[in-house]
Amino acid sequence: MITRYAIDPQVNDDADVALLPQCLFLPPSSIDTMLCTNRRLRCNGKVDCPGATDEDGCDFHCGGVDSKYFPCKQEYKCVKKAYVCNGRKDCSDGSDETFEACVNVNKTIPLQHPVHVAESCSDGYRCGSEECVEWTRVCDNTTDCFDGSDEGGLCGKVCKYGTCQHKCHTTPRGPLCTCSHGYVAHGSTCRDVDECKQRPCSHACVNLPGSFVCACHRGYALRSDRRSCKALRGRLSVIYTRGSSLWAMTNHLHNIHLHSDEGTFGDLDVDVRNKKVYVASSQAKKLFEINLSGKDSTSDRITNIGIPDKVALDWITGNVYFVDASATASYIRVCNFHHRRCARLQKLPSGSKVTALSVDPSNRLMFYCTTEAGEALVWSASLSGRNVSDLATAQSCSGLTVDSFSKILYIASDNPSGIMELNYDGSPKTVFHFSKKDLHSPRDVALFEDHIYFLSNSHLSRCLLFATKTCDSYDHVINATNFAIRHESVQRDDITNDCVDKVCANVCALGPIGAECVCHDGSVSGDGTCPLVKTSELAQFNGWTYQEYRSHSVSYVLIAVVLLLFALYLCVFVYYHFIKKKNAADNMHVRYKNAPEGVTQIPNPFIEMPDAAGYALGSAAAHEFVNPLQFVRNYWQESFFKKKPISPPISTGPAWWTTALTPSHCYKRPVPFSGSIMG
Repeated sequence: MITRYAIDPQVNDDADVALLPQCLFLPPSSIDTMLCTNRRLRCNGKVDCPGATDEDGCDFHCGGVDSKYFPCKQEYKCVKKAYVCNGRKDCSDGSDETFEACVNVNKTIPLQHPVHVAESCSDGYRCGSEECVEWTRVCDNTTDCFDGSDEGGLCGKVCKYGTCQHKCHTTPRGPLCTCSHGYVAHGSTCRDVDECKQRPCSHACVNLPGSFVCACHRGYALRSDRRSCKALRGRLSVIYTRGSSLWAMTNHLHNIHLHSDEGTFGDLDVDVRNKKVYVASSQAKKLFEINLSGKDSTSDRITNIGIPDKVALDWITGNVYFVDASATASYIRVCNFHHRRCARLQKLPSGSKVTALSVDPSNRLMFYCTTEAGEALVWSASLSGRNVSDLATAQSCSGLTVDSFSKILYIASDNPSGIMELNYDGSPKTVFHFSKKDLHSPRDVALFEDHIYFLSNSHLSRCLLFATKTCDSYDHVINATNFAIRHESVQRDDITNDCVDKVCANVCALGPIGAECVCHDGSVSGDGTCPLVKTSELAQFNGWTYQEYRSHSVSYVLIAVVLLLFALYLCVFVYYHFIKKKNAADNMHVRYKNAPEGVTQIPNPFIEMPDAAGYALGSAAAHEFVNPLQFVRNYWQESFFKKKPISPPISTGPAWWTTALTPSHCYKRPVPFSGSIMG
């Protein structure tokens, strides 16, 4: 058993010194107060002491006893054990510099150990020497404060019922009112503490009386810790540029080559749902749209747009925002590959350089950083290039990304190395700096789930956005120029595209109160019409301007109409000269004459065939009809009997009637016929 000895303050100075055995590392058992165990058994998730006193008051949110982090007592914060008992307060309550904390990390307390004033001591007793101790150690006949102010005095005076709203503790100063967790004492009453100000949640925090509840943004769900968030569907992949190639790194840490093209690739952005990637090449002076939906990637390109540099995509309208870094006149531009239109939005000050660009379609805003004379400025503007506002000044800005739900802007800084948070109105939130030597000079930032990702040297690194805000390396990416996160959850699907029903002659952008038509020069058209532009100033899509596309489209339509008419004429010609003519050969008209009135017998059925002059109708008093049976009989005999003479049949009736209806004259080959009554 390991013990330490302390002087009992209740013993008279003239008496002998009383040596009281006390556990150094663990509280005594509730059954056997003299039983001590090894400190490694403290807060290990298993009961080792009778009464489970070795697990009382343990906080496992920092990983337990074997973790590399130490939990602060009065706040939801974890501190590296290397920083515990180092003479510097890292916990706001100074609990990382107490005797117990030093014992926990197996460090020796110096004789002149500094006393740290606790900023908050809501769950403990503030000593006269300004440190904070737990209530269970006050008036327990054991000195815990450095000045011994937690014992003696009025410890014997008990609390009266109804004195305090929540709790009452006996102290050397008399009864003291305290509040339950989540409240702060205000005299004898208690007020609710807004825990959300400490940012205990990954995404959203809802303050409740005495507590709080974490929630996740659309597309995410709470993990089992009830604080962090996980994407509901889809797999994470990182798209990055290297040289003149486009690569993808999956969550299995496999690198896949996607596309190669002319020029060196620079900044990029991803349209996740349409499986497209937009890449700028300052060297080739081109903006690429790479389609990854098929087995093999294909690309379209825009030229005559200056020198494209930084790129950001509005995935709702398909508008691609980019920086024209031309030396003579630099602009922020926007192009739409589908509609083949471009516009200049803002002319940037001469001598300034845009180092980062990001858009937020859900809030109809874009953000960018400009660097001039060693100073970085953070700007905001509408997606149509209007309402420009100077948000903040920073020492440097090497990356920019947005949280559209919380309306927070994240700015990467390489001098000093760290991440700065701003509200959309420019008010600062927090700044966290990197402690690891291998995490410095961040550039190109992106958000996903609980982390912010960035490039640092040849590594893709990330930092936790809440609680400890610790940073670590995610994967090794060799010579990556820029990167983007490809996952459905990073691009919201709950935004309405106001440009669907908007009539616009150029580029339609999402404005603050609706769709806006932006002309080539950046002006906004109210009626959707824009003035004509010189062809030499128009952007070229795969080598053609939109005017050339339109003229060629008209030509193609005319050619298609001509070809269609020719095909129709050819079909009619074939039908009339081949199909119908063949059928007409079997449809032959035959006619016979009725006997005039008063004549009862015709000696011979006479067949009249039509000729070029018409029909020989004979007498005007006669009526001519088609007699198919007689014609078929004659035609059949002529065809198969080589025109042998046919003997007239013997019959008591008229000859023409018998000839037409005799069964022996039934034909075997059906022949189509038609006729008409002529009078």
